[in-house]
Amino acid sequence: MSDSKEFAVPALPTQKQQKVEAPAPAPAQENTKRLPQPPPLKYEKPSWSAQPTYKYQLEVLKNGASLETVQGPRKEFVTIGRLPICDIPMEHPSISRYQAIIQFNHDGDAYIYDMDSAHGTKVNKKPIPAREYVQLKPGDQIRFGESTRLCIFDSEKPYDPEAEAEERRQIALKKRLAKARGELQSDQTENVESEGISWGFQEDAEEEDDDEEDNGAENSIQDIEASLDKSGDASLLSVEAEKMAVEDAKRRREDLKIMYDDDSDEELYDKTCKQHCVCLWSDVLICCINGCACS
Repeated sequence: MSDSKEFAVPALPTQKQQKVEAPAPAPAQENTKRLPQPPPLKYEKPSWSAQPTYKYQLEVLKNGASLETVQGPRKEFVTIGRLPICDIPMEHPSISRYQAIIQFNHDGDAYIYDMDSAHGTKVNKKPIPAREYVQLKPGDQIRFGESTRLCIFDSEKPYDPEAEAEERRQIALKKRLAKARGELQSDQTENVESEGISWGFQEDAEEEDDDEEDNGAENSIQDIEASLDKSGDASLLSVEAEKMAVEDAKRRREDLKIMYDDDSDEELYDKTCKQHCVCLWSDVLICCINGCACS
């Protein structure tokens, strides 16, 4: 064949490519195990609550060695406990989930508040009452639960221990003096009520009783003064003793003036009867002869 045409090779039939779709991922299963919710904090801040005005920190010690220093957050109150959400977490098993709280006031003072924990909180080796505010001072040692670690509280607020000790001594001194005076006054009142009217038959005995009472009062005051001297608190008592000495000297001067004044015998007896109307039977006769009406 001369006029032959090119032989056309028939094309292979095309197959439609089927898209192989990947299997759809299974729907994510909801996590049925939810994380445990922390218990609510059963604490209400007081009306005097305020943010700390001074920086503070807790130095953690174990066996006398410093482990770390925790800088306190600037919050009105700071939670301390075993929960990780606490501001200052602790790991010892004896520490409660909410062990204690450090509360601040407007003056920058810090107070520790035990949350009625299982093993309690100690400040300077003394257990503190639960649900009560105890003021913290720089250098105070805090032990939470039965942990062997000590937390040393420190603050930048100025602190003068000598001035505070002096203030406490003055307060204790005033309380002791007030108590002593109240007891002496009550004893004297009871003695006066029980004695009544003697009609001059037991004058000598009464005078001796008065002397004994005075000696007892002086001894009691001396005992208080001695006990206060041991604690260094006799400054206020010395002032009171000086006042009593001045009054006693004034009374003695008045007695001497009556005795040695240039008056007549009648005026002298009249004054002495007014000042000291205590007579025995012999004195009654003398007073009657001289016209004294004391009988």
